[in-house]
Amino acid sequence: MSNADSYLQKYYLNKDIYFDQYGPTVNVIITDPLNYSDPVVQRRIGEILETFENDTDFFYAPATQSWLKHYNTFLDHLPEKPQTEEMFINVLRYQFLKYPGFDMSKLDITFSEDGKSIIASRFYVQPTWKQKNEEIMLRAREIAESFKDIKITIFHQTFVYFEQPVVVWQDRKSV
Repeated sequence: MSNADSYLQKYYLNKDIYFDQYGPTVNVIITDPLNYSDPVVQRRIGEILETFENDTDFFYAPATQSWLKHYNTFLDHLPEKPQTEEMFINVLRYQFLKYPGFDMSKLDITFSEDGKSIIASRFYVQPTWKQKNEEIMLRAREIAESFKDIKITIFHQTFVYFEQPVVVWQDRKSV
């Protein structure tokens, strides 16, 4: 719905020519206040991300982004590992998130008001263009909903557009 010579049309043409192998990066947002220092919680988050990665019809595993995975690698290089949740959070806040490159993860972690726990966090999974956008969105939601023990929200800014044909077709089916 934009002019043929518009900036938007040029953008989409170039995107389709040069970067058409991947869909929009999907945010996997966990909104439970979890104890991220707990190995059981870490394994569960790993299982969630692996479920996306193993669905190769929709997602490209090497492009998954996990601040928690990077943080655990960071911890492996420390002489002393955090032994408590408080130590885990302190090293995360005052060392890891201040380190160049890892500081970008600040945007993916929400701490409690007192700064002593994580109340939400975000990870990213990368869809491929093997499927339609609507199907990518629905599959991501399906995977998220399969995990009943952790609150997960799936999001990308363009989902508002992908949602439209899904809702229209659902409404037509119910008529």
